[in-house]
Amino acid sequence: MEQRQDLIESIFEIESKPAFEALALEVFRYQFAHNGVYNQFAAALNKTPDNVKEVIDVPFLPIELYKQFEVKSFSVEALMRFLSSGTTAHTRSIHYVHDVSVYERSIEKCFYNFFGNPQDFVILALLPSYLENAESSLIYMMHHLMQVSSESLGGFCGNDFNALKEKLTKCKQAKKNIFLIGTPFSLLSFGEQFAIDLSGHIVVETGGMKGQMKEIVREELHAGIKTFLKADKVISEYGMTEMFSQAWALDNGEFSFPPWASFFIVDPTDPFSFAESGTTGTLNIIDLANIDTCSFIATQDLALSTNNKSFSILGRVDHSDVRGCSQLML
Repeated sequence: MEQRQDLIESIFEIESKPAFEALALEVFRYQFAHNGVYNQFAAALNKTPDNVKEVIDVPFLPIELYKQFEVKSFSVEALMRFLSSGTTAHTRSIHYVHDVSVYERSIEKCFYNFFGNPQDFVILALLPSYLENAESSLIYMMHHLMQVSSESLGGFCGNDFNALKEKLTKCKQAKKNIFLIGTPFSLLSFGEQFAIDLSGHIVVETGGMKGQMKEIVREELHAGIKTFLKADKVISEYGMTEMFSQAWALDNGEFSFPPWASFFIVDPTDPFSFAESGTTGTLNIIDLANIDTCSFIATQDLALSTNNKSFSILGRVDHSDVRGCSQLML
C-alpha cells in the first residue's frame, strides 16, 4: 500500500522524459507483481522485470482484454466501475476502479495542464448519447469538472438545445469564460439551429459520429462547427474507458498527453516493432494514472506521428488483429 501511494505521488509530479521513463519501469514492475492478467500476458511473451530494462521493451496489453478479463492491480472488490458504450456487459470494456480519487486527480491536473483552472470556466456538456450510460467515465469526468468549477450556469444539457442556448446567452452576458464539450453530431445540430457566437471561448468535440450521421473527416467537421458557432477553433479530446488520462488536440488535430502519459506508434503488421516516424501504425499508450489497472495499453486505433510528441488519429484496425494476442491468456 505504501509503495502504491509513493508511486501515485511521483506520477503526478513528473516533469521530464527521463523521470517518466524511470517511473514507467517502476509501474511495470508493480503491475507485473499485482495484476494477474497482465502478469500472465507479459510472462507469455517472456517479458519480466528481469529482462525489461527500458520502456521500449515493456509489453502492451491488448485493449480487447478489458472485455474478457478483470484487469486489476488490486485484490479487493472494486469501489466502482466504468463501462464503455455498448448493449451488454459481454461486449463492453470494464474499467474496475479501486480509488476514484486517482481519476479525479488526473482529471484536474490534465485540465490545468491544457486549459488552466476549471474554476475560471462555466463548463457545459452536450453529450446526450453518453448520458444514457450511467457508468460512463466521460460523464464522470465532466461532472467532476463541473463540481470543481462550481459555476451555477454549468451542467449537462442532454438533448435540450434551448436550455443550452439560454445558458450560453447568460454566460456571454455575464462575461463568463465558456468551456463547451459535445459530440460532433450534437454540436453540429445545435449550431445549425442556433448560430450563437462562441468566438473567444473553448469548444471541444469528443467521440465519434457512428450511428448518427455520415462520418466526415475532422477538417470538414471542425469547419462546420466553427462556421455555425463562430468558434476560433475546435479542440478535440481523445480518451477511453480503459484510461484515466486524456489527450487533447488544441490545434490541427495533433493530440498530446499530460506529462504522466505517453505513446508509441507500432507496425500494424507486427505489434512488437515500432513504426518509422511519419508512417501509419497502431497506437500504444502508457498511462501511469492507470496505477490500479494496467498502464500499458495497445489500442485498436490507427495513428500517425511525425515528432514523437503528438499524434493524429486516422481510424481503427480490424478486431481480428488482436484476437491472437488474447489467446495468450487462455
